[in-house]
Amino acid sequence: MVGIIAYELLHPEDLDAVPQPQDIVDGRSDIILFSYRFRRKDGSYVWFETTGSILRGDDGEFKEALCTSRDISARKKLEHQLLQTNELLQQISNIDALTGVANRRRFDECYALEWRQALRFSTPLTVILIDIDYFKKYNDTYGHQKGDLCLQQVANALRAAVKRPGDIIARYGGEEFVIVLPFTDKRGAQTVAEQLRREVESLSIPHRQSDVSPVVTASLGTATVIPTLEMTSHELLLQADKALYQAKKDGRNRVKTYEPS
Repeated sequence: MVGIIAYELLHPEDLDAVPQPQDIVDGRSDIILFSYRFRRKDGSYVWFETTGSILRGDDGEFKEALCTSRDISARKKLEHQLLQTNELLQQISNIDALTGVANRRRFDECYALEWRQALRFSTPLTVILIDIDYFKKYNDTYGHQKGDLCLQQVANALRAAVKRPGDIIARYGGEEFVIVLPFTDKRGAQTVAEQLRREVESLSIPHRQSDVSPVVTASLGTATVIPTLEMTSHELLLQADKALYQAKKDGRNRVKTYEPS
């Protein structure tokens, strides 16, 4: 420390967090509290916290500062671990435990955000609802353990087909999945939905009790709108649900797009 100004040993990223001497002299508060990283002789850094009091003369002017600094590296390490744990818990709370895709709660949050964005910029927004065909029969035939494995495989296939970072895939409930595609028009929605349908079918998971195919398949309903103030986000979901119902009615293992009547 001899011949060195203490400020020269501060971590570059913490320079703005540490008050300069003149700031302390001119400051109105009589309490000092700040934390920072301080460089050791070997070049590594240690976290310090400095607390202090301003001593003033009878005229109220600055006289001196009495400061105490202590090593808070252990506390900072614990804070970092807690932050990582909280981030992990936040991620876990947003993920469907079985399939690894977003859960319904996360979907609701993301969908609301995408709806607002599309409304603000007048851009198309697409929703695709996906239902595994005759999944109850699959569970009854192969057992729930195999059913869970089937859901995981289907989720992985859907994830492989939805490649854009901004696209959202979530488990909607039971054997249903939902995908939100921002900036996607009706034609693009049909292309993506057909790709999703083929991905599920190409898994070639045996399903001897299916009435439509010897392997697991899926029915899909798509709906696309450019949101307006007169609409609600729930209306788009209802449209996709109607399209899905039509896909099932027309024989399953197919894509149907909602068309206003």
